[in-house]
Amino acid sequence: EKDMAAIESAVAELLRLKEQLPSDHPMRPENVKAAAAAKAKQKKEQVSAAKAARKQDLKQKLDSVARPTIQRKIHHLLQTQGAGDEFQYAGPVLAEGFADWGGKPVYVTEKWDGTTVQATKDGVFKRIDNFRKGASAKRGATEEDRYRLELLDLDSEAHIKQAVEPYLSVFQSLDVGLCVYAEALGPGMGGGRHVAQRTQYTLRVFDFARDGKFLPFRQVVELAERYKLPTVGYSLVDLRAEEVYQELATAETRGRRYVDAPPGFEEEPFEGLVLRPGWADGSAAKARVDLIRRTP
Repeated sequence: EKDMAAIESAVAELLRLKEQLPSDHPMRPENVKAAAAAKAKQKKEQVSAAKAARKQDLKQKLDSVARPTIQRKIHHLLQTQGAGDEFQYAGPVLAEGFADWGGKPVYVTEKWDGTTVQATKDGVFKRIDNFRKGASAKRGATEEDRYRLELLDLDSEAHIKQAVEPYLSVFQSLDVGLCVYAEALGPGMGGGRHVAQRTQYTLRVFDFARDGKFLPFRQVVELAERYKLPTVGYSLVDLRAEEVYQELATAETRGRRYVDAPPGFEEEPFEGLVLRPGWADGSAAKARVDLIRRTP
């Protein structure tokens, strides 16, 4: 207690002496505080200026490289109804644009909840939505108006960097005109609550495009094997809308998980499917678990 009292007395004496310093003396308490604030402000401005300069450099680089095709918007395989919170599938019926797929062979691929990235030999890119979430204007917008492409500064995208870093040398070895599309997976990447519980990073390839044209999924698999890139799980089946609907409707009760899930993702809740023609066509359609009707 005596030691504490002595310390408190010494601190009080130091403060008294500082108060006797001239008003412009750097050791006066208010001047020490102001100097610290000015230093912090300067550092913040330097960081902001460095980020702005880096962003400008990336924009100039994006303008100078062959710009890849932006990841397309994938439409729903099944007919939908309602809007907002009431938006859901109307039942096991193919949407109008996919009605002729019925009975034909399709690749059923697994849809992961992550951050979509795309890469060429020139860098890693990300599709940016020009509209805020839920904006009504986006419904009538063309893909050109709705999205833009940004070249990523991976040093500023820590999560994405950890997912793609093991494959950067592979991306740099891609043929000219070839673009790979993948879902980057890891903590904080995705919209579900479960993403916060992730501890590992990886990616899963789901598309390739060559010279601006999306390739049939068979070629996607062949290219992934050639470049030793991991793909989403897939199977080739004859399309039946009822079977797709049932797969989604029973996913939760069956405890459906991903095929060949990477380490750390074995218990990841199943999000849905993306279906791709088994014939020479690069189109695709999606089907999500959360859009199944929960009431008759």
